[in-house]
Amino acid sequence: LVSIVAVLHTDIPELQIIADGEVFEGRFYEIAVGNGNRLGGIFHFGKKAHAKNGKMQLIMVPTKGFWYKIHMMYAAMLNHQELLERRAICRMVKSLEIHSLDGREMIINVDGELEKAKKVRIDICENGMHFVEPKNLDRSKLLWK
Repeated sequence: LVSIVAVLHTDIPELQIIADGEVFEGRFYEIAVGNGNRLGGIFHFGKKAHAKNGKMQLIMVPTKGFWYKIHMMYAAMLNHQELLERRAICRMVKSLEIHSLDGREMIINVDGELEKAKKVRIDICENGMHFVEPKNLDRSKLLWK
């Protein structure tokens, strides 16, 4: 459902994504990151994603136009992960940074919980992931700890 909403959304922030030193800039319908091959138990995330391989799968779906948007919505609705991976930008990475270039906050889904941030950094740890929080984060208002 989040993928469908993201594809239909028109006010998309300008982002800079740094994945293992490789820089991508632009607008993206969706950016998905994971170190396992399933999300929510039924959604196949990526064939290469595995909790013990020391990397995470990164899938970036750039904004490209109406028909591209329709293809991505179709892939998300019908759980056609192979179509998403074939038509999107995919990488296996150890470290990832996402910055909002226009100063707006991004909506981030962390294991089902929605949070807002202008910058996100994710680094792979051995056999898992470690999330680094901003120094000024007020943990009393977080839904997850």
